[in-house]
Amino acid sequence: MREESRHCLVRVANKNDAEAIFFVLRECAGEVPVRMDGPDGETLIRQLIKEGYNSGHSYVAVYGDQVVGFLLAPHSNNGWFELNYGAILTPYRGMGLFSDMLNEIKPRVVGLYATVKDMNKSGMSARLLKAGFIETDDRESPDERTFRWVQAPLS
Repeated sequence: MREESRHCLVRVANKNDAEAIFFVLRECAGEVPVRMDGPDGETLIRQLIKEGYNSGHSYVAVYGDQVVGFLLAPHSNNGWFELNYGAILTPYRGMGLFSDMLNEIKPRVVGLYATVKDMNKSGMSARLLKAGFIETDDRESPDERTFRWVQAPLS
């Protein structure tokens, strides 16, 4: 863990973190495009959160006893995982927490997928590229960018 983030613990997300993850996502919804309006939107997000912590590959950043950030990676297939959502509360940004969480996931997977909506205001596309992801042409929609990271083979 980086020196700057020494006061935050990064650990695997679990069932007890579900409400805190939902809170962080709601707080960051202006930057991370996510539809939470209406009962269907909230239900879908809560299901994604559940799939995330059930995968064992999703992480939270905790300061004291408060979840201040998360990175959800539900299982996709064959050792690949998709980064569905990630967010860090504003006062805890710039401490390397996103990188710390991503670095916990990377050694445990074959590869990672990520899709970033053009409306995302968090600079996520640049963060993924800096973390070794490559942009792909696998767009499902013209208003998004897709990225992939593959575990380097052992030599």
